[in-house]
Amino acid sequence: AAFAVPSWANYYHWTVESLIRVRLLERHQEATGTYPTLLVAENRPPWMDETLNLLDYSGPVAGLDNCIAAVDTLVVPTFPDPTPGECHWLRDRMRTGAGVAGGSSQERVFIARNDATVRRVSNQRAVRQVLDRHDIDMYLLNELSVREQVELFSKAELVVAPHGAGLTNIIYGEELAVIELFGDKKVGTFDRIADNMGHTYQYLNCVQDGVDIFVSPDKLNRAINNILE
Repeated sequence: AAFAVPSWANYYHWTVESLIRVRLLERHQEATGTYPTLLVAENRPPWMDETLNLLDYSGPVAGLDNCIAAVDTLVVPTFPDPTPGECHWLRDRMRTGAGVAGGSSQERVFIARNDATVRRVSNQRAVRQVLDRHDIDMYLLNELSVREQVELFSKAELVVAPHGAGLTNIIYGEELAVIELFGDKKVGTFDRIADNMGHTYQYLNCVQDGVDIFVSPDKLNRAINNILE
């Protein structure tokens, strides 16, 4: 068996820490002729199964609840951080599974966090005016299936978003321009993914507003102009 239960069951940790392991499990199958059983969380959200279906994983999958499990042989696909090769492999496999081809980059995307408990944009009305000026559409990703997210980001030329799991989808883009919005806490996660994928990346320091962030409309406007030049 192989263990694929992420430490945090959100979209980023599942995609980057668990889903990419399928690539190494397929290499294991090529070398041994056998797929290990992929152990995933028993009570997992439906989008996890959707990602496995899009990835067209051929091995057996079994749910694991909060228990101690014994297996004959534990297969441990490891990596310190996703490499460019792994990120490109995931992009291509997910695009194929979603029936999406890389095409003209024309979508401009803002990932809203209206359904989150932290890092929402507190002055969203003012920010929305800047986004409208640049023909940037606002999306709430919980309203989209994984396939729809793969399709959206594969056609995007610009992604603007507060730090959050939705930015994982930049893996599915080509030659993207990415602007990540930070409050007081800054985490070096999506800049590394952007670098792996050859995207243009900038971050914008914003004002912490309780658990949310206040985004300067003028600074955001300048950042968008600069990254699109």
